[in-house]
Amino acid sequence: MGGERARFARHLLDLVDRREVATVAGRSLGGSQYFCVEDLVPASVPAQPADLVAAVRRVCAAAKGPVRWVGLGPLTNLAAVLAEAPSWPPGCG
Repeated sequence: MGGERARFARHLLDLVDRREVATVAGRSLGGSQYFCVEDLVPASVPAQPADLVAAVRRVCAAAKGPVRWVGLGPLTNLAAVLAEAPSWPPGCG
């Protein structure tokens, strides 16, 4: 859906005043015909970053404790991070 799920997640996090939680548009596997919240995201919510590995590195570098991964759907994004960045920055070990 071209980052629309990430925009929806950002919108929900903003609604509950969790602006410090990072969101990133994951990699598409295609076949995203079903997207039931398309009319719920205001146009004012910007596209979210799409560089998955860079986003994870930024979060890990800034973390003062454990980092939690929340993914929607298959874990292909986590697999991509583990394959592309096997040596974690401090805080993500």
